[in-house]
Amino acid sequence: YIDIYWIHNPADVERWTPFLAPLVQSGKVKQVGVSNHNLEQIKRAEDILSKEGVHIAAVQNHYSLLYRSSEQGGILDYCKEHGITFFSYMVLEQGALSGKYTTQNPMPDGSQRAETYNPILPQLENLTGVMRGIGAKYGVDVPQIAIAWAIAKGTTPIIGVTKPSHVEAAAQAATLKLTAEE
Repeated sequence: YIDIYWIHNPADVERWTPFLAPLVQSGKVKQVGVSNHNLEQIKRAEDILSKEGVHIAAVQNHYSLLYRSSEQGGILDYCKEHGITFFSYMVLEQGALSGKYTTQNPMPDGSQRAETYNPILPQLENLTGVMRGIGAKYGVDVPQIAIAWAIAKGTTPIIGVTKPSHVEAAAQAATLKLTAEE
Protein backbone atom coordinates (compact mmCIF):
# COMPACT_ATOMS: atom_id res chain seq x y z
CA TYR A 1 0.00 0.00 0.00
CA ILE A 2 0.94 3.66 -0.31
CA ASP A 3 1.01 5.64 2.95
CA ILE A 4 0.01 8.93 1.36
CA TYR A 5 -0.89 9.66 -2.23
CA TRP A 6 -0.16 13.27 -3.17
CA ILE A 7 -1.87 15.22 -5.90
CA HIS A 8 0.79 17.78 -6.81
CA ASN A 9 -0.95 19.60 -9.63
CA PRO A 10 -4.09 21.48 -8.70
CA ALA A 11 -5.03 22.19 -12.32
CA ASP A 12 -7.43 19.25 -12.63
CA VAL A 13 -9.02 18.80 -9.21
CA GLU A 14 -12.30 17.75 -10.84
CA ARG A 15 -10.62 15.22 -13.11
CA TRP A 16 -8.20 13.39 -10.78
CA THR A 17 -9.64 13.61 -7.28
CA PRO A 18 -12.54 11.17 -7.85
CA PHE A 19 -10.05 8.37 -8.62
CA LEU A 20 -8.55 8.55 -5.13
CA ALA A 21 -11.57 7.51 -3.04
CA PRO A 22 -11.70 3.95 -4.44
CA LEU A 23 -7.95 3.58 -3.82
CA VAL A 24 -8.38 4.55 -0.17
CA GLN A 25 -11.45 2.36 0.20
CA SER A 26 -9.52 -0.62 -1.22
CA GLY A 27 -6.68 -0.13 1.27
CA LYS A 28 -4.11 0.45 -1.49
CA VAL A 29 -3.77 4.07 -0.33
CA LYS A 30 -3.94 5.02 3.36
CA GLN A 31 -4.26 8.81 3.06
CA VAL A 32 -4.71 11.52 0.44
CA GLY A 33 -2.72 14.74 0.33
CA VAL A 34 -2.72 17.76 -1.95
CA SER A 35 0.22 19.96 -2.83
CA ASN A 36 0.39 23.45 -4.30
CA HIS A 37 -3.37 23.88 -3.97
CA ASN A 38 -5.07 27.11 -2.94
CA LEU A 39 -7.90 27.10 -0.39
CA GLU A 40 -10.66 26.85 -2.99
CA GLN A 41 -8.96 23.84 -4.62
CA ILE A 42 -8.42 22.15 -1.25
CA LYS A 43 -12.07 22.63 -0.34
CA ARG A 44 -13.20 21.30 -3.72
CA ALA A 45 -11.00 18.21 -3.38
CA GLU A 46 -12.33 17.65 0.14
CA ASP A 47 -15.91 18.01 -1.11
CA ILE A 48 -15.34 15.40 -3.84
CA LEU A 49 -13.62 12.96 -1.45
CA SER A 50 -15.95 13.41 1.51
CA LYS A 51 -18.94 12.25 -0.55
CA GLU A 52 -17.16 8.87 -0.57
CA GLY A 53 -16.20 8.96 3.12
CA VAL A 54 -12.58 9.93 2.40
CA HIS A 55 -10.89 13.10 3.60
CA ILE A 56 -7.76 15.07 2.83
CA ALA A 57 -5.14 14.18 5.43
CA ALA A 58 -2.35 16.55 4.40
CA VAL A 59 -1.51 19.71 2.49
CA GLN A 60 2.01 20.41 1.23
CA ASN A 61 2.70 24.01 0.16
CA HIS A 62 5.57 26.50 -0.05
CA TYR A 63 5.68 28.33 3.28
CA SER A 64 8.39 30.32 5.02
CA LEU A 65 9.15 33.60 6.72
CA LEU A 66 9.29 35.10 3.23
CA TYR A 67 6.37 33.31 1.60
CA ARG A 68 3.16 33.23 3.62
CA SER A 69 0.41 32.85 1.03
CA SER A 70 -0.93 29.71 2.75
CA GLU A 71 -1.28 31.70 5.97
CA GLN A 72 -2.72 34.78 4.30
CA GLY A 73 -5.08 32.70 2.15
CA GLY A 74 -6.58 30.89 5.15
CA ILE A 75 -5.07 27.48 4.39
CA LEU A 76 -3.28 27.11 7.72
CA ASP A 77 -6.48 27.94 9.60
CA TYR A 78 -8.50 25.54 7.44
CA CYS A 79 -6.01 22.76 8.09
CA LYS A 80 -6.10 23.36 11.86
CA GLU A 81 -9.90 23.42 11.88
CA HIS A 82 -10.11 20.14 9.94
CA GLY A 83 -7.24 18.16 11.48
CA ILE A 84 -5.19 18.29 8.29
CA THR A 85 -1.40 18.13 8.58
CA PHE A 86 0.30 21.03 6.80
CA PHE A 87 3.73 20.20 5.39
CA SER A 88 5.76 23.33 4.64
CA TYR A 89 8.44 23.18 1.98
CA MET A 90 11.13 25.75 1.12
CA VAL A 91 11.26 26.81 4.77
CA LEU A 92 14.87 27.90 4.23
CA GLU A 93 14.12 29.46 0.83
CA GLN A 94 16.87 27.50 -0.93
CA GLY A 95 19.43 28.73 1.60
CA ALA A 96 18.37 32.38 1.54
CA LEU A 97 17.25 32.04 5.19
CA SER A 98 20.35 30.16 6.28
CA GLY A 99 22.37 33.25 7.15
CA LYS A 100 25.08 32.03 4.78
CA TYR A 101 24.42 34.55 2.00
CA THR A 102 25.02 38.28 2.35
CA THR A 103 25.71 41.25 0.12
CA GLN A 104 29.40 40.38 0.52
CA ASN A 105 28.73 36.67 -0.12
CA PRO A 106 25.84 36.48 -2.62
CA MET A 107 24.41 33.37 -4.19
CA PRO A 108 26.34 32.20 -7.28
CA ASP A 109 25.57 34.23 -10.39
CA GLY A 110 23.64 32.53 -13.13
CA SER A 111 21.43 30.49 -10.82
CA GLN A 112 17.68 30.86 -10.36
CA ARG A 113 18.36 31.32 -6.62
CA ALA A 114 20.69 34.24 -7.31
CA GLU A 115 18.14 35.85 -9.60
CA THR A 116 15.44 35.52 -6.95
CA TYR A 117 17.29 36.31 -3.74
CA ASN A 118 20.39 38.41 -4.50
CA PRO A 119 18.31 41.54 -5.23
CA ILE A 120 16.83 41.37 -1.72
CA LEU A 121 19.99 40.44 0.18
CA PRO A 122 20.08 43.75 2.12
CA GLN A 123 16.61 43.01 3.53
CA LEU A 124 17.52 39.36 4.09
CA GLU A 125 20.59 40.45 6.05
CA ASN A 126 18.32 42.48 8.35
CA LEU A 127 16.00 39.51 8.83
CA THR A 128 18.76 36.95 9.37
CA GLY A 129 20.41 39.38 11.79
CA VAL A 130 17.28 39.32 13.94
CA MET A 131 17.14 35.53 13.57
CA ARG A 132 20.81 35.30 14.60
CA GLY A 133 19.98 37.25 17.77
CA ILE A 134 17.09 34.93 18.61
CA GLY A 135 19.31 31.94 17.85
CA ALA A 136 21.96 33.22 20.27
CA LYS A 137 19.33 33.17 23.02
CA TYR A 138 18.72 29.46 22.35
CA GLY A 139 22.23 28.45 21.34
CA VAL A 140 21.26 27.64 17.74
CA ASP A 141 21.97 28.96 14.26
CA VAL A 142 19.83 30.96 11.82
CA PRO A 143 18.42 27.98 9.87
CA GLN A 144 17.17 26.43 13.09
CA ILE A 145 15.20 29.58 13.85
CA ALA A 146 13.54 29.44 10.42
CA ILE A 147 12.60 25.80 11.04
CA ALA A 148 11.41 26.48 14.59
CA TRP A 149 9.32 29.40 13.31
CA ALA A 150 7.57 27.14 10.77
CA ILE A 151 6.89 24.58 13.51
CA ALA A 152 5.58 27.30 15.83
CA LYS A 153 3.14 28.26 13.05
CA GLY A 154 1.70 24.75 13.21
CA THR A 155 3.42 23.27 10.17
CA THR A 156 5.62 20.24 9.62
CA PRO A 157 8.68 21.47 7.71
CA ILE A 158 10.17 19.43 4.90
CA ILE A 159 13.91 20.07 5.09
CA GLY A 160 16.38 19.14 2.38
CA VAL A 161 19.64 17.95 3.88
CA THR A 162 23.04 17.08 2.44
CA LYS A 163 24.96 16.35 5.64
CA PRO A 164 24.30 14.50 8.89
CA SER A 165 24.76 17.79 10.75
CA HIS A 166 21.73 19.19 8.90
CA VAL A 167 19.59 16.37 10.27
CA GLU A 168 20.90 16.97 13.78
CA ALA A 169 20.25 20.72 13.49
CA ALA A 170 16.70 20.15 12.23
CA ALA A 171 16.03 17.77 15.12
CA GLN A 172 17.32 20.38 17.56
CA ALA A 173 15.13 23.04 15.92
CA ALA A 174 12.10 20.81 16.53
CA THR A 175 12.72 21.10 20.29
CA LEU A 176 12.79 24.91 20.35
CA LYS A 177 9.82 26.76 21.78
CA LEU A 178 9.80 30.28 20.34
CA THR A 179 7.79 32.95 22.10
CA ALA A 180 4.81 34.52 20.33
CA GLU A 181 6.88 37.68 19.82
CA GLU A 182 9.72 35.73 18.25
